[in-house]
Amino acid sequence: METTSLHAAVASVFNDRLPELLRGAFEVRSQQVEMALRVTDALAAERLAVIEAETGLGKSLAYLVPAVVFCRESGRRAVVSTHTRNLQRQLIVKDFPLALSAAGGGVKGAVLMGRANYACRRGIESVLKMGRAGLGSDELAQWLRDLLASETGELESIPGGSRFLSPELRATIACPARETVCARCPRRSDCFMFAARKRALEADVVMVNHALLFSDAAASGALLGPFSALVVDEAHHLEDVATDFFTLRYSPYAVKGAHDSVYSPECDETIAYARAIVAQDSETEAKRVEDSWAAFLAAAREADGKTAELFRVLDRNFREMARRWTREWAESRQVTYGEGAPLLYGGETIAAEISRALARMESSTADIVEVVRAFDALGETGVEGTVRSMREAAGEALARFEFLTTASAEDHVFYVRADESMRVSELAASPVDVSPRLGALLEDSATSAILTSATLAVDGDFSYTLDRLGLARSARASVERYESPFDLAAQRAVLLAPFLPDPSEEIFLVEAARVMRAVAISTRRRMLVLCTAKSQVSRLSALLSGEGEGAFPVFAQTEGGSRVDLLDSFRRSAGGVLIGLASFWEGIDLPGELLEVLVILKLPFLVPGQPVVQARTRRVVDAGEDAFERMFIPDVVLKLRQGMGRLIRTGSDRGAVIILDRRLWHSHYGESVLRAVTKQSTACDTLDEMIERLSLHFGNTEQR
Repeated sequence: METTSLHAAVASVFNDRLPELLRGAFEVRSQQVEMALRVTDALAAERLAVIEAETGLGKSLAYLVPAVVFCRESGRRAVVSTHTRNLQRQLIVKDFPLALSAAGGGVKGAVLMGRANYACRRGIESVLKMGRAGLGSDELAQWLRDLLASETGELESIPGGSRFLSPELRATIACPARETVCARCPRRSDCFMFAARKRALEADVVMVNHALLFSDAAASGALLGPFSALVVDEAHHLEDVATDFFTLRYSPYAVKGAHDSVYSPECDETIAYARAIVAQDSETEAKRVEDSWAAFLAAAREADGKTAELFRVLDRNFREMARRWTREWAESRQVTYGEGAPLLYGGETIAAEISRALARMESSTADIVEVVRAFDALGETGVEGTVRSMREAAGEALARFEFLTTASAEDHVFYVRADESMRVSELAASPVDVSPRLGALLEDSATSAILTSATLAVDGDFSYTLDRLGLARSARASVERYESPFDLAAQRAVLLAPFLPDPSEEIFLVEAARVMRAVAISTRRRMLVLCTAKSQVSRLSALLSGEGEGAFPVFAQTEGGSRVDLLDSFRRSAGGVLIGLASFWEGIDLPGELLEVLVILKLPFLVPGQPVVQARTRRVVDAGEDAFERMFIPDVVLKLRQGMGRLIRTGSDRGAVIILDRRLWHSHYGESVLRAVTKQSTACDTLDEMIERLSLHFGNTEQR
């Protein structure tokens, strides 16, 4: 189909069909139509388009409508990838059905999530067999039955999941991480996960998350099938997701005890079945299978025991090093190491024993593969493939462990991570630079790609984002920026607090809480406080909570707490204050009176002590550049813009952003950061002036 025809079809949807369908509830926005036509051009011309679309533009429809029209007219397939579950749910429930209806249908859509997001029928049935005594409540039993009866089996699809899904229960009822566990499952024919994969392969437009996009690339397209168009929303997260995906890990449960361990009890069933089939033809070969599996189990026990021993050594060394840490280092609970580092002292002999045990696990399964490959029946039932997967899992664990304990690769940063009790939870190695892999994925996985987000440019410059995505030298990539259609100068006040102490001072949180309390009492409007560290959340919660005159409800994000439940409580409150961390800086939608005051406690700088940040800083410095200007400033600008985007979600909203970090006013970089995040702001000399300006901004509108 020619570009002009595609243009006409897409423009008609926005100018005619959407207003007709939504009967006045849809407002034609020139920026949205322009973006949709730009997406159409990229799809038709097989190019890469990097598009920043600020809040309020309606970027979801601006890429979904062209994708639907393109797939229908060309007969090709498209994949739409997001980062947050909230956006993915919005696309599935609201935006894609609307785009499909407005564009005239003709294509099939599907969603595919990672394995761990789907319920395992066999796991649920085993839990239900425990009865009330084992489950603890009839409510949980009913929730599990509702999950079994659901259409998709998505763990988050049934109300109550946030209340019932403990880590232990999730590990039991979620789809196993390894295909080996599923190979001979008696419920495979009606498995939720396999049904979702089938729907995805049959769909024209498939909605996934970024992690699954990388999994598909690693599986050579086996999960999603071939597709011609790729749309990546929330593209500013791609580098972090890629870094996490390509990070190698080894935990105390690498061999046994976790859903992704090399060994799981289900493996015993597969081997027993294989032995029985082999025995029908040759008892000698059946004995070989039996002996090899016994050797595997013995090696697994040794590897598991020695792994526990090694982590006890790491715990001791880690706690010794932690005594010298600053508060910031202690909160991150990560420390780098290299070849021969003190962290590994006392563990060298144990590590060698683990390697030998893992090697025996691999060789034992290799022996079994050699036997079962001669039996067609085992190939047809998937047993041969399952045993091969066991061998691969053991081999991967060995290679990963030796890579992590040798710690000599210069293109990776090696570190350990500890839990809150200061016990080492994993050895890890992350690639320092993922941009070449990202660039290859974006250039090669589809003939055209659209990368979009509300925050991709720094003061209009896309170079920081293009470098991170591996597209700085791409001949096919173009950039475009569309500003918000909202009148932010009139709708949003941005107030600074240069009168507060520096954030590094002990008194800062006390003084910041004093400001928040005064604002909350004077405005009586719902307030969201965005923090950068867990310690800030707990401290502010304690400082702001209280009873008596002027008291207001306080909701604080806690470890393991449900963001959904927290937001629901906040929405129902009158003048409540919600204190949150990273997950609240983006991906939440609180329009109108649901959120009218947004407080940013500190500038959300990268944490210099985090291993990956350290390594990337060193790489920039070694190249002769200023890491603060090259990395830290662009990153803080994008994060600030994301946070500020939580306020003003519709054209009728009115609210105030209050930034309490005095560095925006008193540092050498403050002016450039401020200019990049807002066109207008006011520095208040006193708290009284701030309260007065808030009163003037909100005027005589009713306080809630």
